[in-house]
Amino acid sequence: MGDEIDEGQAPDEAITKGALLPTTTGWVMPPATVRQRMDEIEEYRAIMVEGEDYGVIPGTQKPTLFQPGADTLCKAAGLWQADPEFVERIEDWDAPFFYYLVKVRVRDDAGRYWTGTGSCNSRESKYASKFVPLFTLSPESKERAELEGWPQEMRKSKAGNNVAWVKAPNEDIFSLVNTIQKMAIKRAYVAATLRATGAHRVFTQ
Repeated sequence: MGDEIDEGQAPDEAITKGALLPTTTGWVMPPATVRQRMDEIEEYRAIMVEGEDYGVIPGTQKPTLFQPGADTLCKAAGLWQADPEFVERIEDWDAPFFYYLVKVRVRDDAGRYWTGTGSCNSRESKYASKFVPLFTLSPESKERAELEGWPQEMRKSKAGNNVAWVKAPNEDIFSLVNTIQKMAIKRAYVAATLRATGAHRVFTQ
């Protein structure tokens, strides 16, 4: 596991404080330290709540680390999150299209930091469209849904009736701008946590 050293911190001091070893590709933990860290991660995974701290996404083998789980690992490792940095942003209110690329660092008391990046945009499927009852659409939208072949599924209403739902373009994307920003930050934070703690051997993102 490599990390980045703040300017002004001597390499010898970093090695002493964090038990890091210099290599041709950066700073790494010795095998004994890695094994100890892995044992700690497994212990914390045992007390984590599946579905809240982590979860297995269909099509993946490793459990995915969620933000609450990242908080747990950072606290256990004595790490804290620095303010996020927006590397790139696109805010086109006419299109509309919103995109954010964010960098987040987690730091320790020795002054070392690990960086993660994450992005999110309004054309991701979870933001670009949403399922709504077919009967709530206007006649024009119903015609468009048929012509464009919007995905449909049947759902049970509270009264037990079968109701057709259709996946329609999200016309209320402007209310999700803050959510998209926060998702980019969260993804960067989880990425930094995985790198800093070595938990990528147990979790994925």
